Amino acid sequence: IKKHFNQAEQIKSLTKENQNYKNYISQIDPILLNYQKMKLFKQIKNPKLIFTQTISYANLPDMSSIYINYKNKISTPQGLIFNNTTAGIVIKGFKNYSLAYLNSNPKVIYTVFIGDKKIPGILYGGKNLTIKYIPKYHKLKINDLVITSGLDKIFYEGVKVGKIEKVIDTPLYQEAIITPFYDSLHPTFFYVVRK
Repeated sequence: IKKHFNQAEQIKSLTKENQNYKNYISQIDPILLNYQKMKLFKQIKNPKLIFTQTISYANLPDMSSIYINYKNKISTPQGLIFNNTTAGIVIKGFKNYSLAYLNSNPKVIYTVFIGDKKIPGILYGGKNLTIKYIPKYHKLKINDLVITSGLDKIFYEGVKVGKIEKVIDTPLYQEAIITPFYDSLHPTFFYVVRK
């Protein structure tokens, strides 16, 4: 009888210890996942950039706006960069965090250059990234590289945006649909372009 009661106590003790380990593992899993994602994040040594990470989505089911742990004051939009590609813009600062729009948000707008000749245009975010107001006298090619121009002071010049997928002729200008380099479905770590 004594042996039986000792086993029952030991089972109870081991069950409690097992539950503690499960709780510990469930707390560590998100941290490990972050470290795994961090391996894919390229560090850029540039004094104009401030490291930040995503806190949460801002307005579900809309997955194109996020909160980030960027605490600096924002008076005009600032660029959001992932692995030296544009991810979106930071538009509003709160006390301990900021609101950012990813490129898939239709409120995203910034200036770009297209191809080797640095043809100017204005990028509009949304489901399809579109560059508008491209002068008609410039010849655009499919797969031309699109980079930021830096002229709007949102990004500095040379951050990769994507490649031209399709050219559309309009009465006054040309437009281009681009394939972006940044995958906005997985917002994790970013750099914010410091003013």
